[in-house]
Amino acid sequence: EMSPRGRVSHQPEMILQSLKSSAVKAITQGMVAQQRLKQACLPDLMPKDGGASFLIVVTFDNLYLGNNQVFRAIFGDIILPRLEAKFGNPLPLPLDNIFFLTIKELEDLLSRVQLGLTTIGAALQFAKDQDTDRETQKFLFEQHLESLGPNGKLLPFLDQGLNDLFERCIQRLPPEERLI
Repeated sequence: EMSPRGRVSHQPEMILQSLKSSAVKAITQGMVAQQRLKQACLPDLMPKDGGASFLIVVTFDNLYLGNNQVFRAIFGDIILPRLEAKFGNPLPLPLDNIFFLTIKELEDLLSRVQLGLTTIGAALQFAKDQDTDRETQKFLFEQHLESLGPNGKLLPFLDQGLNDLFERCIQRLPPEERLI
């Protein structure tokens, strides 16, 4: 989450400071993981046919950082030197391949994957391509999801969790008040 001060600031350094403990740490962890995957030469975990690797940072709430292009434009001058000092140049993952998704956006993406409308990699590449053009650029990832097709049913684990919760609530009612 972003601190209240970071939410109202117009200064990139202030916003980045309010995100430092979470988002910047997640980016760093993603870079380390990508380096380790490359060093371990795990072909099954690397993109096929020269495809791109992406990092999804899942947040509790929307951080309103914009798309990956906006993030790079606003924070690139601040964060790139720090990352390059730690990881070298080129970075294990370009900033353009980092997405901040809310839990809801991730669930909606996975729902579309479950329906066979897309894959995670294809959806991220689609969003990245769309965001490079001002005409098709979106501020929130959920706007890209609408372009990929309708949302399906709840993911099975969410559906099961809601059913379990409903059952527990029913069991707490006195027998005479249960309608089911």
